[in-house]
Amino acid sequence: MAINETKDYLNRLQENSTEKRDIKVYQKFIRILTSIESRGLPTHQIDLIEKELSSLDLNQQTKNRKKYIKKKLNEFLKFLDSEFSFVLKGHYANYCLSIGIVLGVAIGTSVFRDSGGSTTGMCFGMLIGYFIGLYLDNEAAKNNRVLTIA
Repeated sequence: MAINETKDYLNRLQENSTEKRDIKVYQKFIRILTSIESRGLPTHQIDLIEKELSSLDLNQQTKNRKKYIKKKLNEFLKFLDSEFSFVLKGHYANYCLSIGIVLGVAIGTSVFRDSGGSTTGMCFGMLIGYFIGLYLDNEAAKNNRVLTIA
């Protein structure tokens, strides 16, 4: 399925939907596709993306359309990350923040056993993880790997 065809299909779904949550999912998918189009990628990369869009089979009939499209959007984002290293803005900050929380709680409880160690560790882990994520997001932006969907 071509990028334009996919955008047209998602636009039709968006027009026919009344739920705000559904519309947000469709709009996010459309903005990602628009961002890819505006990058001026070589034809072999566009062909690879269109092949992936075809394999997602977005127009399959399902009971819960939004859930299905959201699942396929996540699969598409994973594909873009693995094949082209494209990520959304804030991807690494969110990812490292969650890792920082987990590690902070684990280290905090073992080091600060007496007085609220898990909370202290979680705070430090969140801060450290967030700043590492911001650094990685800035590096991705410098290398033109961030998909802008604003």
